[in-house]
Amino acid sequence: MNYWKYFKKPFFGRFRVNWKWNESFGDISIWEQVEFPSKSGALIKGIYCNSLSKPKGNIVCSHPMVTTAKGFFIKNGHAEMLRRNGFNLLLFDFNGFGESGDGDYNLPEDIVAAGNFMAEFSPKLKVGFYGVSFGAALGVCACAKNNHPYVSAVFESPFTTLEEFWTRYFVTKYMIRLGYKLFPKEMSEMRPIEKIKSITGLKKILWMSGDSDKLIPTEMGNRLKNASPVPSEYWIVPEAGHTQCYQTAPKEFEKRAIKFFTDTLK
Repeated sequence: MNYWKYFKKPFFGRFRVNWKWNESFGDISIWEQVEFPSKSGALIKGIYCNSLSKPKGNIVCSHPMVTTAKGFFIKNGHAEMLRRNGFNLLLFDFNGFGESGDGDYNLPEDIVAAGNFMAEFSPKLKVGFYGVSFGAALGVCACAKNNHPYVSAVFESPFTTLEEFWTRYFVTKYMIRLGYKLFPKEMSEMRPIEKIKSITGLKKILWMSGDSDKLIPTEMGNRLKNASPVPSEYWIVPEAGHTQCYQTAPKEFEKRAIKFFTDTLK
C-alpha cells in the first residue's frame, strides 16, 4: 500500500481527479501518448507533440496544482503558442495527478524523469523547462539535482516553501510541520528557497510573476531570483493574477518566452 497518497491528500487532494481528454482541447490525435518511470516510484503519463515548424528545441511543461493537470497548457493556449514558434512539447502529469500513478513525496524526480525522457525521445535538440506555480517551484528543486537534463528554465510564480504557500490554512500547515518530523529527507526536497542555492546546469532563468497574484506574491519571486546563482531575468506582468501571465499579456509573453528559449536552446 502507498501511504504517501494519504499524507499528500491535505495538500493536493481536491486537485487529484480522474483525468480525461476534454473536447475543448482540440484533436487528441496530434498528441502521442507516452509513459516513463520516475524515481518517485510512479509511472508517469504524458503526451508529446512535434513543433509546427522546423524545431528549435524541446520544452517540458510542468503543470500547476489544477484538476486539468497537463491539460492546463492546452486549455490556456501555451502549447499551441510554443509549437507554433518551433518547439517540440512534452506535457506530463505529476505522480498522483491526472493519469499518472501514485509515487512518494519527491515530486521533483518526476520533472527530472520527464526531461530525461524528452532528451532520449528527441536527442538532437536541447531541452528547456517551463513550469507554472506548483510546477515551477518543483522545477527549481528538480534543477538542483545533478542528473537533470535542462539547459534553461522559465519559472512562473513559484512558491518559496510549502509553509509559506499554505500559511493561511491551519490544518495543512500542521501537516507540513508533522511531515518535517516524520520524513525530514523527503520534505527537504520540496523547499525551493533552499534548493535554489544548489541549482546547476542551467544557462539562464526567466522568472515571471503577476503583480495581482494574491497566492504567490512577487516578493517570493524576488527572493528566489536574488538567491539564484544562475543569470536571471524577472518579468512582473501588470494586472496578472495567479497562473495568468500568458492569458493577461499573450503577445508580450510570447515575445519574451520565445526569445528566451530560442537564445538558450540554439
